Amino acid sequence: MIPAEIKIEQMTSADLPAVVEIESLSFTSPWSRRMFEADIKKASYWVAKEVDRVIGYIGLQTVLDEGHIPTLAVHPKFRGQGIGYRLVGMVVEAGKEKKLARIFLEVRESNLAARKLYAGFNFKEISRRKEYYHNPEEDALMLALTLQ
Repeated sequence: MIPAEIKIEQMTSADLPAVVEIESLSFTSPWSRRMFEADIKKASYWVAKEVDRVIGYIGLQTVLDEGHIPTLAVHPKFRGQGIGYRLVGMVVEAGKEKKLARIFLEVRESNLAARKLYAGFNFKEISRRKEYYHNPEEDALMLALTLQ
């Protein structure tokens, strides 16, 4: 259950220190602040906040009628509370508003929690990207959600 005080809002540059911290706690090859700064200029990003503390984030890049979720993470202390579900739901709704045909993402094959989350939204495996991830090296599953 998501605590009532959790709100979702557009990411701003003021959120980046917390986002970069969560990124580094969540991934073995984390994005840098510079990578986020570049991407938030051309994509949509949202943060989940408990009061004013960033506890999760998600992005949506769009090209024509397709979307891509480049990254999603929830602070380890707040996982298992439905925050990731709410963030993905925000992106799915944004995709519908933008009239996207599909949304894509990559997920580590071993990340069963994330795969379960995406399956809950009806994302389907469409391909595999060999050795996509490093530290450790692992295949990515390419998932897609058809919106139209």
